[in-house]
Amino acid sequence: MEKTNRAVKLIAEEENTQRQEKMARLRKARHESEKSAATPADDTQKKT
Repeated sequence: MEKTNRAVKLIAEEENTQRQEKMARLRKARHESEKSAATPADDTQKKT
């Protein structure tokens, strides 16, 4: 039983780590996307 609990805990920790890494990548991508999207919009507004 203890081995099973330990295995379940390790799997849960690994899934949590993968989820955190995925969210970090998504946040980074969103930030870069917003940054690149904001730059042309700012240039357009300055020209108008």
